[in-house]
Amino acid sequence: VQHYTNVYGNGLFIKFNDNQMSYRINGNYFRDNIRFDNNYETANGKVTDYSFKIGFEKNFTYSRIQPYFAFDLGYRSNRFTGTLQPNGASSANRNADISKSGLVVSPSVGLKINILPQLLLFAESNLDFYFS
Repeated sequence: VQHYTNVYGNGLFIKFNDNQMSYRINGNYFRDNIRFDNNYETANGKVTDYSFKIGFEKNFTYSRIQPYFAFDLGYRSNRFTGTLQPNGASSANRNADISKSGLVVSPSVGLKINILPQLLLFAESNLDFYFS
């Protein structure tokens, strides 16, 4: 069974538009107590994950509906601190402190719809390539 974590409002996304290209700044932060099991042990602890990215986007057209592509470059850090409890055997609990950080490269494609001159809706899809 796959368990997901619901997160609301954990990031900030800002765009600056000069009518040729848009410049983007993006930041995300997540911190929570988690518990997960596998065949051999159970992990209990706190996970902290944050990332910062800057980049640009370029429109394909300048009509009311605008497809675009974007490219962001940034940094991401993930850390888990907690305990590992073996399943079954009478082994002692172990402390865990695991961290990973590195470069994030994110190409994106999206679609903007200009409702008013100062208001638009957009949807985008991206991949994060994480080099650690």
